[in-house]
Order: sequence, then C-alpha cells, then structure tokens
Amino acid sequence: MAAEDAQRLAMKEGDRIRLHNQRGRYEGTCRLGPIKPGFLQVHWPEGNVLLSRRFDPISGEPDYNAAVSVEPVETEPRP
Repeated sequence: MAAEDAQRLAMKEGDRIRLHNQRGRYEGTCRLGPIKPGFLQVHWPEGNVLLSRRFDPISGEPDYNAAVSVEPVETEPRP
C-alpha cells in the first residue's frame, strides 16, 4: 500500500487490514511500499478470494484486477 493511502486510512506498517468485495474477504498485514496511490498489491494465492473467474478468451489469461474496500481490522487491546 502507498504511504499516502495508509495515512488517509489512519493505518501504519504492521497493522491488520481487511480487503473485501462482492467475491470475498481477505485479512492480512499492512505493508507500505513504492506503489501508486489508490492501488494495492496482494500476493497469490491468498488474494484469489477477491478475483473473478473471468479469463481472456484468446490467451486464457485470468483477470487479476479487482476493486476492493479497505479497512483496518479492529483488535482488542491487551490487558
């Protein structure tokens, strides 16, 4: 995630994060990196739950693009 996006979402490196859309939900750890604001990178195969099952009819290449909502995962404070 871009640092600008993390700041806007009040998140920081290492925070728990949830991505979700109509296809599924993914929970992981926020990592900041050199990526264009407004974009995310999720690794395979964990991110597959967010992808459609569409394929390019000529090449057979899957559509690896997905629009998701991003939110922090609320964690309970430790006593």
